[in-house]
Amino acid sequence: MYLRTKYAWYILDTPADTYIPLYTGYWLKHRLAHLVASACFDDAEVTYEAFIASLKAEESARAVLGRSLREKDLDVNDVRQYVRNALVELCTDTKLRRALSRGPLVNTICGEILLSPIRAGNPAKSSRHDQRKRLRDLEKDVLQHRNKTVVMPIVGRIAQQFFTQAQSLHVAGHRYSRPGSEFNLRVSEAAEYVHESNPAVVDWDEDSAVTSSTTLPKYYESVFIDGVRYSVGDIVLVEPGEDTNAVREKNAASQRSRTRNHLANTKWFCKICYMYEDEEVRKSGTKRTRVLKKYFHAQWLQHGSQTLLQETAHSKSLFWLTECDDLQVECIFGHCNLRILGLADDEPLDEGEENNDFFTNGLTWDPLYTAFVQIPEREVDSAVRTCEPHTTCFPCGLKALRQERSMWKFSEDDGSISQHGVDYHISDFVYLRVKSEEAYLYQIAEIVNIEPGGSLPIVEASLYGRYDLILRDLKGNEAWSLPKDNRRLFATPTITRVEASAIEGKVYVKPCRTKSELDEWLQADDHYYVDLWAQSPRVTSLKALMNLDYTCTRSCPQCLHAHDSERAEAKRFLNQRGPLRALDLFSGAGGLSTGLNCSDSVNTKWAVEFSPSAALSYQANHPDTIVYNQCTNLLLQHAIDTLEHKKTGPLMSLNEKKRTQLPSLPKPGEVDFIFGGPPCQSFSLMNHSKKADDIRSTLVCNMLSWVELYRPSYFLIENVIGMLFHPLGGEQSGRSVVGGVKMGMVKFIVRAATALGYQIHFRVLQAGQYGAPQGRRRLIFIGARRDLPLPQFPAPSHSFPRKTQCYNLPTGDTLQPITRCQIDEEDDITLEPWAPLPTVTVMDAIGDLPQFDWINPHIELRKSKGDIREAREREENGIPSFDAVARSCKTLPGFTAPAPYSFPPLTRYQTWARETAGEEVEYQYSRTFTHMVVERVANIPFRADADHVDLPRVLYVPRMFESEGVPKKCYRGIYGRIDGNGHFWTAMTTIKPNAKGGRVLHPTQKRIITVRECARAQGFPDHYKFLSNNSRLYDVIADQHRQIGNAVPVPLAMALGKEIERAYLTPDHNSAPDRDMSPEV
Repeated sequence: MYLRTKYAWYILDTPADTYIPLYTGYWLKHRLAHLVASACFDDAEVTYEAFIASLKAEESARAVLGRSLREKDLDVNDVRQYVRNALVELCTDTKLRRALSRGPLVNTICGEILLSPIRAGNPAKSSRHDQRKRLRDLEKDVLQHRNKTVVMPIVGRIAQQFFTQAQSLHVAGHRYSRPGSEFNLRVSEAAEYVHESNPAVVDWDEDSAVTSSTTLPKYYESVFIDGVRYSVGDIVLVEPGEDTNAVREKNAASQRSRTRNHLANTKWFCKICYMYEDEEVRKSGTKRTRVLKKYFHAQWLQHGSQTLLQETAHSKSLFWLTECDDLQVECIFGHCNLRILGLADDEPLDEGEENNDFFTNGLTWDPLYTAFVQIPEREVDSAVRTCEPHTTCFPCGLKALRQERSMWKFSEDDGSISQHGVDYHISDFVYLRVKSEEAYLYQIAEIVNIEPGGSLPIVEASLYGRYDLILRDLKGNEAWSLPKDNRRLFATPTITRVEASAIEGKVYVKPCRTKSELDEWLQADDHYYVDLWAQSPRVTSLKALMNLDYTCTRSCPQCLHAHDSERAEAKRFLNQRGPLRALDLFSGAGGLSTGLNCSDSVNTKWAVEFSPSAALSYQANHPDTIVYNQCTNLLLQHAIDTLEHKKTGPLMSLNEKKRTQLPSLPKPGEVDFIFGGPPCQSFSLMNHSKKADDIRSTLVCNMLSWVELYRPSYFLIENVIGMLFHPLGGEQSGRSVVGGVKMGMVKFIVRAATALGYQIHFRVLQAGQYGAPQGRRRLIFIGARRDLPLPQFPAPSHSFPRKTQCYNLPTGDTLQPITRCQIDEEDDITLEPWAPLPTVTVMDAIGDLPQFDWINPHIELRKSKGDIREAREREENGIPSFDAVARSCKTLPGFTAPAPYSFPPLTRYQTWARETAGEEVEYQYSRTFTHMVVERVANIPFRADADHVDLPRVLYVPRMFESEGVPKKCYRGIYGRIDGNGHFWTAMTTIKPNAKGGRVLHPTQKRIITVRECARAQGFPDHYKFLSNNSRLYDVIADQHRQIGNAVPVPLAMALGKEIERAYLTPDHNSAPDRDMSPEV
């Protein structure tokens, strides 16, 4: 051990006796680190076992410790952490790194130290022991995720059980917790009396009889089983029988559904709803005997381990089911001690006693909709009111209530029909589910007559045509250069006759006198206008259309007035209540915020983003939002330390070019809504080198810890579809992760949310079904406090060719796609993706943007007269050419300065994008490439889906073909041209025509799509700026593509925002008090 002074180095030898107590702790850690490093230098292949054996011969330990070193010394957490940090510091020397990084001893003690993130002490402090080299490009450096993942106690307690990276978690906030937020269930000292075998005596409590007549069935409030009293409302354990749900029965028997609680594995749980005695007829040959039997009607509960949670469930958690059965009284095993959690309670600590018969309950598990929900009290009351006297049962009442609501009813009074509380009159416009050439696109019609019919009412309706579909049938530039309007209809005399079950909702048509009045009217969903007429809804030429007086067509005045009144009332209520104050975590450039803020009910006041460039973009486009350019872990630690009154220094931004002190974070009670998408790289299906200990996976824990700290009304988590399949606790096997908890990340999120007292459900949403011109699936979790309505997932608004699939869950249940009607697993129609509006195509999105080509370098193919003529004609038609070859190009190809649009807005999508953009547009440029890439791009034919196979043979890429010249299937789509009448493939963070996923060539121009066209594909408005902290052109455009590709499509976020608003404006279903309107500081 050495000491350095300004004069010389000194070797520390033997400490004084008085100093030994202060010295031994440090000496032990330092000596073990020295011995580990020395052992590796002497023998790079030394094993852990051999090293432990060598400790006995270590003489210096006796002089300091009075004993030899042993394995237990190395197992102490702070000792192992010190050794790890010391080794990491040594690894900064390249030569030493080679000796240490691959040795079995180091890997056993520390794991793969050159890959695992290291932090000593407080994660909010930067450490000089970080083993990874700082990168010059700060945008790439922040992706290293150097800080430990900070979590709050409840989330951390759950995470530490299942994450391989548990050592990368830092649990904070033990001193800051809500009063009464955690409690222990008492452990039963003496077991309650249970009936291990068939009971000897079963007697009714005659005093509890609720019917005095001798007519059967006869109802009672209580029964005695071997002297033990059981009453209506009791929660009881019963002996298992045969489950009529084969999927659930199979899941319950699986290893994943085993739990530490013995009773949960061997018994069923239910609530006694009512009791009765009835007669049973027994047959014996020709003889019939009447026997009185005692029954009770039960509502089932299910242990958490037999729900989606499976092995992640709390050992004492029970969830209600909306199912019930009649059971014989004799099957009761005993009482179940159940604590019903209050609306603001967290789950208790899980001690895991095997035979503890104390359980908790709060939420209902709905496997059909993959949701844990709080049933509103008013829904319970409504359901119970449908029950007959003495047979009160919520599941029975709910089933009857739903059947009654789903029935079509005909009113003799006014000739109307109704379903689900919606009345349909003559002159109402409706969506009809009628098969047509446009797959799953509703037909719009006006009801002209209603008949009672037989089992269902019959509706006669006048069909209306869609103006856009006529243009869709036109070909090429003619179709793309004419204005479209997906809300424009034309009337026809065609009458159709259908059953009422074909109706899928109301449409509203209103005459508007001015363009501004029309634009305002069309901002709402299901609003249209009619100003044309034709002989048939299937005309194929614009010449077949005739003008129609706009005042001739309108919805039923009564319904239209009621609809307008509802909208006005919602607006008044929102103005009175104010929007939700939102915090955006992992905000990126702000796609999710932009869409959610389009709903008047969301105001994103704070955003956290660690990328300096993305944070710059966010701030430029959201000037009223406080943007924290910092790691979410350090910020959460800072917030916790502040609440615990610890001394905290100023927190600075990560932007090294403009270091600024960050403002204070909001206080608990000031945040109503938390949303965000944690980094997706570790979950992505495009990641072919997954790591079991990838620290990025733990950032989900951090986001849920923000929820634990602030307890917002709602939260939303967004991520790639790969998160659905991501396991927890798996092991590394080559480039894959094997084993572990199947679908573990989903289970963890749901478990953590329910532990914090939130309702939660999740679904896979397809962005194209919500008006985005691209196919992009996203996994969305929505949570709400138990005293608030849980926002639903938005129904598809646009038909889309790529149908969202079903996904199998580990329980054997199915994660269903979102549709516009209630799911019925026995009716396939309810799973079909019907929608009101046609697909937004590529040219619907980008057809008005400035046009240009890349200059063909003609290195491999000599320029012909035809090439010269074509270039001249395209120039004359307003399509200039730009050099795109990296070596010769001094700037980016395209319009590096704002450029005028090529056309006025031709679609509603373009009109919305340009609403606040002015007359010119920015970022209409692409990146540069080698001359071979540019030449190949310039020679791809102008045909939808053409790719490298269609190139002249001299431009073929040899590796993409078999030896006999057959194209390899794995390379299909490279150098691919986008179909202008189709959709973009999933947006990517890099746009390269020569890479997999390279279908990025513009439909009508000789180039790849530009930065602005990528932004249009994601739904960003044209005023949106994409800034960079870098100065090199290549790095700047890489930052812009990364920001756009990582964003949530804005149209999808808008659809989610509307559902958040709908729930927010619904009266609180358990009379929750108004939020605390905290003053701003």
